[in-house]
Amino acid sequence: MIFIDGSNLFLGWRTYCQKKGLLDKNGKVAMRISYHRLIDTLKGDTELIRPYYFDAIKDPPEPLKLNFLDTLREMGINVETKLLRTGKRFCPVCKKSHEIEFQKGVDVSLATHLLSLAFEGAYDIGIVLSGDADYCTAIEYIKRKGKRVWVVCFRDSLAKELRQIADKIIYLDDLVNVVALPKEKG
Repeated sequence: MIFIDGSNLFLGWRTYCQKKGLLDKNGKVAMRISYHRLIDTLKGDTELIRPYYFDAIKDPPEPLKLNFLDTLREMGINVETKLLRTGKRFCPVCKKSHEIEFQKGVDVSLATHLLSLAFEGAYDIGIVLSGDADYCTAIEYIKRKGKRVWVVCFRDSLAKELRQIADKIIYLDDLVNVVALPKEKG
């Protein structure tokens, strides 16, 4: 099974594109991810049970985001969403509080699916698309159940703790030419 942390993947993709000079004149990512190619590449010669995509959405949801999530569903990807939250956060640089949007519950939802499906014996290999150390405890428990966990992320976004416990690391930096599509104009 594949478990995609949508926000982590997007931020890693954007950072990679920024470093490689692949942003358009408006500062937007000039390439998009082919989720078909990404999933096919990651599953390799293993039997894919099911891919999951975890993310947060605004209330009310943005039409472009809803279209994107519907496209993923049409591809057979199970989509799990939580509502974006808003709140004040203090900025230590400017010494002021700012109203920001932030995710709450997305990582927990991914970890819960990862754990519960492992304990139910639904998969042998869990492929986690995220470099976030928040998943370390869940991955350690899964490994105790005899499951293997592969971590997929960009080199710059891989937490040291995750690198130490993953059974296999796949760097998205090495797959960009396989999974990237030019962004449609318009």
